[in-house]
Amino acid sequence: MAELICHTLLTQVPELQSFLDEHCPDVFFINVNYMPGDRTAHYQDCCGLDVALEKASTGRPVILFSFLDEVYLTQTQPRFAALMGKKNVGFVRAPFLNQKVREMYDFFKAGLKVDDLLPQKLFELHRRDAEVARLKHGLSHAQKNSGQEMLQWLAQARAAGFMGTDHEVIADVEAWRRKDSGLFEGQVFQGVFVDWQGTLVQYQEAAPVLYSDIVSMACAEAGALGGRTIYICTGAADVAQVFKQSRELGLSWPVVSKNDVNGAILEVLFDNETPTKITYLYGITAQKFIQVSAGEVVR
Repeated sequence: MAELICHTLLTQVPELQSFLDEHCPDVFFINVNYMPGDRTAHYQDCCGLDVALEKASTGRPVILFSFLDEVYLTQTQPRFAALMGKKNVGFVRAPFLNQKVREMYDFFKAGLKVDDLLPQKLFELHRRDAEVARLKHGLSHAQKNSGQEMLQWLAQARAAGFMGTDHEVIADVEAWRRKDSGLFEGQVFQGVFVDWQGTLVQYQEAAPVLYSDIVSMACAEAGALGGRTIYICTGAADVAQVFKQSRELGLSWPVVSKNDVNGAILEVLFDNETPTKITYLYGITAQKFIQVSAGEVVR
C-alpha cells in the first residue's frame, strides 16, 4: 500500500491516496514541508526530508512534493540534494497532476534513474562539518568547567572519529577545516562542472555577464554523456551569492564549492585556469578538461 505523508490540507488527499494505491502501490509520497504532530517544527524546517531519508533507505520509490522550487531546495537543503541523488527518489512541485506522479513512479520501477554520488557526499560533508562545529563549541565550555565535562567531551570527540592522546584529539578538532575533510580524495564524480568567474561569466561594473556559448557547450557535453547534471563549480567564498546571480541569469544549475570537493576527480571541467593551477589550489583533477578564455575554448 502506498504511504502518503502529508500535513497539508489538500482537498484531493482521499483521491490522491486512492490513485497512489492503484498506480504506485509501494511508493512513499512525502511532503517536504511535513510537520510532525507535536507542532514544534516550522514549515521552513522541511521535516519531511528527515522522514524521506529514512524511507529511501528501504529501496522503495520515494516521491517528494512541495510548493517550493526544486532548484531552491537543492541549493538550500543539503538533505534534499542528497535525496535527489538517490536512484529511487524524485520530486514533483505542487500543484501537480496525478499523471506526473505515475510517470515518475514508472521511471523508477524501470530502473532508468542512477545514483548521483556527489550530492550524497556533499551531505556527508555537511553533517561532518556540523558535528565538528558542535565539538568546537563544546570544547570551549568544557575547558572552562569541570574535569568531568572535559572527559565527556573527549569521549564525544573520539566517538566522532578523532583519535590519539587527549592533546592530539583537542588539536585535531581545533585544526579541522571543511576543505581538508578528505571525504572526496581520489573519488570520481560524474557530471559537467563549469567554473563561474572568468569561465561562465565575466563581471562588468560588478554585474555578471553570461557567456552563452559556454552554456551551450556545457549542455552539449552533458547531453553526449546521457544527460549528466551540470554544476557551477566555483572558488568564490560566497556560494550563496553565486547561486543568486546564476538564477538571475536564468540558470538552474546547482552550485558547488571547489573547496568542498577538494581532492576529487571530476568527469568534465570547464575552467579558464590551467589544470596545474586548479590542482594546486583545490586538489581537483578532471577526466576531461576544457580550458576556455573570454567565452571560447583555448585550442
